[in-house]
Amino acid sequence: MCKFKQIFALFLMTGLLATAHPLLAQQQPDAGGLNFSLQAISSDGTSVVPYFVLDGTAGGQITGQVHIKNHGDSSGTVALYPVDAVTGQTGGTVLKMREDAFAGTGGWIVLERDVVTLAPGEGQMIPFVVNIPAGIRSGAHVGGIVMQPADEAVVVDTIDGGEVSFQVDIKTRTGVAVQVNLPGVPVEQLDVLGIQLGGHDSRQIMYLNLRNSGSEMVKTTGSLRIMDAQGEQLQNIRFYIDTFLPENEIKYPVHIVGKALPAGTYTADLSLRYGETVQVYRNQMTFDISEADNVQIFEGSAALASPLTARSGEVFNGRSLWEKVTIGGLGLLIAVFVGYLGLSIYQYERERKLQKEKLAQQKLQNHRLMPQGRPVTGKRPLSNRSRTEAG
Repeated sequence: MCKFKQIFALFLMTGLLATAHPLLAQQQPDAGGLNFSLQAISSDGTSVVPYFVLDGTAGGQITGQVHIKNHGDSSGTVALYPVDAVTGQTGGTVLKMREDAFAGTGGWIVLERDVVTLAPGEGQMIPFVVNIPAGIRSGAHVGGIVMQPADEAVVVDTIDGGEVSFQVDIKTRTGVAVQVNLPGVPVEQLDVLGIQLGGHDSRQIMYLNLRNSGSEMVKTTGSLRIMDAQGEQLQNIRFYIDTFLPENEIKYPVHIVGKALPAGTYTADLSLRYGETVQVYRNQMTFDISEADNVQIFEGSAALASPLTARSGEVFNGRSLWEKVTIGGLGLLIAVFVGYLGLSIYQYERERKLQKEKLAQQKLQNHRLMPQGRPVTGKRPLSNRSRTEAG
């Protein structure tokens, strides 16, 4: 048992180190050869925070500051700029690109400097102001501040010494979100605008067209049940949508599992639970799948004839080395535990059998030693008459 505890502790430490390593890797130099950090500073200026959460009022101003530091061994220059934030396809906050036009909170942010040059080991605080428009709605508004090397590299591929007709811009970006909260009655409202079939990589996907019409960010859990024309349930898929920003729309992908849906008419039973106040949405919608839809998705393959299973090695594809080590370590840990459990059961049954055999042998020995009758010596047996008189 002690040995098993030592093995368990060893694999647990391996898993923790494997998952923690990517956090350390964030301190490594970026692709542009620079090693700068961008950090959000608390409103009192005393600590580093994951991102800005600023309270303000419509028509007012808020101030803040970011800290930039050069961790490299040579001088470098970076550009700073504000951007809008949007909701990613599967939830979560995504900072837009510099060339995207402002449509939200990014346009409220004004940085004191947009280009910063730092010597090795040097750090600076860069103040900024958030100018909140008058008449803006209450609730949460999200933008961001992004840093990238001032002179990004441009890679131009060549063939036989001649330049080809395309080029790739390398953009190495680091950003922090800026969340501005304005007072008012919070509204949590998620609208379902529709559902439609699509596909990717020869797999069917149901896209949920969702909109956050409220004033607050929400996180969502949901389930999608799909029934055929006879009411038989074919799919029951559960999913989770991370942070969903107000006034945003997404097409959330729900992947069909197991056997693909052939052409026909179906009913989708959609359930959603979201928000701090736990709002509940449930609705049934019908949709059609045509032969042409599946031909386009599966490109003529026979995927409809058998369940769609994960491709060989797909569990590891796209994962980092340390994620692979973690998965392998957990798999080995499970194998060790199962082996230990099987060995424990075997030893228990064996000891139990030996104990039974030992008890049986002890009973047999005691039975052999027990006296079978005590003989009478020095006396003759009584005759029948004598026995009668004695009686």
